[in-house]
Amino acid sequence: QTALNNQQSSSNKLPVQSSTSSSSSYKDRRKNYRLEKKKLTDELISAIQDPTTVVMSDWLKVRTALKQWNKYYCELRPGYLYLYKNQKTYKSSNWIGTVMLKMCELLERPSKKNGFCFKLFHPLEHPIWSPKGPHGEEYTSFMFPLPICHVIFRAPSVEAGHKWMEAIELSLKCSDIMVHKPIQNRRDSIPDQAVISLNNNENHNRNSSIMANMNLTNSLDRSDDEFQSQIINEFDIEKHFDLDDDGHTDHGEHDDSQGQHTTEESDDSIFEEQFRLELINEEANNGDNQNDPHSTLKRSSSRSSSSKKLNQSDIQVKETNYVFDGGHEEFGLVGNAGQTEDVPEENKSLLWTLLKQVRPGMDLSKVVLPTFILEPRSFLEKLADYYYHCDIISKAALEDDPLMRMKLILKWYLSGFYKKPKGLKKPYNPILGETFRCCWYLPETDSRTFFIAEQVSHHPPISAFYVTNRKNGYCVSGSILAKSKFYGNSISAILEGTARLTLLNRGEDYLITFPYAHCKGIFWGPLAFELGGKVTITCEKTGYKSELEFKLKPFFGSEDQCNQLIGKVRLANETMANIEGHWDSEIFYKDKRKGEVELFWSGIDEKIKNSRLKRSIVSLSEQFPNESEKLWHKVTLAIQKQDQVSATEEKTILEEAQRDAARQRSSRMELWEPKFFCLDPEINDWKYKMAEVRPWDNRTDVKQYEHD
Repeated sequence: QTALNNQQSSSNKLPVQSSTSSSSSYKDRRKNYRLEKKKLTDELISAIQDPTTVVMSDWLKVRTALKQWNKYYCELRPGYLYLYKNQKTYKSSNWIGTVMLKMCELLERPSKKNGFCFKLFHPLEHPIWSPKGPHGEEYTSFMFPLPICHVIFRAPSVEAGHKWMEAIELSLKCSDIMVHKPIQNRRDSIPDQAVISLNNNENHNRNSSIMANMNLTNSLDRSDDEFQSQIINEFDIEKHFDLDDDGHTDHGEHDDSQGQHTTEESDDSIFEEQFRLELINEEANNGDNQNDPHSTLKRSSSRSSSSKKLNQSDIQVKETNYVFDGGHEEFGLVGNAGQTEDVPEENKSLLWTLLKQVRPGMDLSKVVLPTFILEPRSFLEKLADYYYHCDIISKAALEDDPLMRMKLILKWYLSGFYKKPKGLKKPYNPILGETFRCCWYLPETDSRTFFIAEQVSHHPPISAFYVTNRKNGYCVSGSILAKSKFYGNSISAILEGTARLTLLNRGEDYLITFPYAHCKGIFWGPLAFELGGKVTITCEKTGYKSELEFKLKPFFGSEDQCNQLIGKVRLANETMANIEGHWDSEIFYKDKRKGEVELFWSGIDEKIKNSRLKRSIVSLSEQFPNESEKLWHKVTLAIQKQDQVSATEEKTILEEAQRDAARQRSSRMELWEPKFFCLDPEINDWKYKMAEVRPWDNRTDVKQYEHD
């Protein structure tokens, strides 16, 4: 009986010892599991951050914007595809461009030629190129005519092409791991962010620039606070691979009891927190806390919680210094009185000398005009007159109704005509390579609208321009070919070309044409200036179209028929509104559906003139020699002093220098290369080389600026 009691007593104690041993073994297994998973996570991040990780590299042919094929050495890394001139990728001069794969879609492209073609493109036609190279090269080093929103590659064989496509898809998957996702319901005692860095300081320094680019690429998927920190979280990456695997593995044994399941889950949560706290305490006790990657957990958490939203004042960049131009503007009189001028007797002989060189129907682009009819500014500067009320475009970009958007854009367009010089004046013909830049500050949105124009061709004379305010959601680009025709007693200056106004957030393009300038009274009667011709503003996406006609005054017409304007706004074949008035004074808008008439625009209202935005320019001392104000400075001073002899001499010096430069290029068989614009064969128009048409994102964009 005693032996039996002892046996029963010992058997009663065994379960307690077994339970204690089982609990200890379970905690050890859990701890080893966490340590092993952490080790694998560190190895994964190290591989992704390592700049020497190259998924694939080889020579590929790349199609340029001029539809030519150039052979470049391509190097594929997680999230990025680098293009180089040759295999010496360590040289910054060999870098051509970097494709941000996160922005791209991949597609096989049929081709009649040998090899295999595939295309990387942005579905919304946004830029896919990184603003900087792997060694910090600026975007300006991107000097090859490659498309902005897509790039087409040609592999030597179908097999090689499929390998490249598979490798790019693999690289995209690797970059997806770096997407930062918020973690919900995190305890206050657990740090919000974790910095994963390498113990090797050299690797850490090399990786910093690559991770900055990856964070920029993936920033569209982040919240504002996440963008402030730009920190990769270790536990987020664990969560990416561990989709509640503890629940499936450990809790599955207790599915028969809801109470046991709840208890086990609670124990796991407590154990997980204890494990993390122990991990932090162990690292805090190490002597090399500064070099350990997890010693910065709490510091990064405090930095993240105390960070503030970036604004323009926090960002220090090297940019062009613009100063207020003083606001000295000249407005001619309203009506025919402000556009008529009697030629003094001393200048009539110059006109007759000029007329001996021409015949009816002749193009006057190669004829030297006398300086007394010149307006003392360049034609490139005159193109900027349309943007003193560019805040109207900002309102159009925010408007939801497509008819209201067209109405506001039409109002902005008409706002560029009421400023006119006194009498009959013509701006300078720009010199080849001449540029003009300025900007307007918009206080309501704390933004600036930038304008840049360049004379890209002399014969024929073509002026290209680009206007941008990404924060307000628009840009304008285009070019104008200026032609002059002589008709006996009159001359017409015809502006051929189209301006493309783009509302970035809506993907809408408004194609705009221009009226021609007409001068009459060459032989008899007073010299008079008018605008004439039909113009259109068309938006193919919405279907709305504005048609305007600038009417010339009839020979026996009344004063009321001077500067007359009529037009209509249409949707397909339906007329939505009629427009009539005078382009230099008042214009009225009649809604056909409601039958209401409203004053649409008034160029004689002092409130309108006072609402003109203040223009800023680069000071004369800081301008480049080929900028308009500096280039024509001596001619302008002579005209302002009414010294026509000196003005003619200085103008002749500039024109002779231009002809001499053209002769030298011809002898060397060289073609002129514009500095800021290139010809796009797809749209047969000039495009700004550094154009950025990506919509403004408050999470990633802070400030738009210009530098040289």
